[in-house]
Amino acid sequence: VTNSSCEGFRLEGFDARPPALSSMDPLLDVGGFGADAGKVARKAGRVMLQRMPAAEMFLHFFDLHQAPDETDRGGTPQLLGPSEAAEL
Repeated sequence: VTNSSCEGFRLEGFDARPPALSSMDPLLDVGGFGADAGKVARKAGRVMLQRMPAAEMFLHFFDLHQAPDETDRGGTPQLLGPSEAAEL
């Protein structure tokens, strides 16, 4: 059962996933799938996101544990870091 039946919406994808979310492996306890391993992993990841409750979605969306790593040559950030974006 996906989250849409409980909360009315679901998460299909996540651009620029935070490290904590990227490290989650829904197939950790299951063995290899041979030639279909990549396809099965993508489907399992999508189902994991679809079943994620709203509170957990926002925890990952506002994850402030990572430091911005993109800087220009002068050492100033080109993009807002997670904590700076949360202040907006």
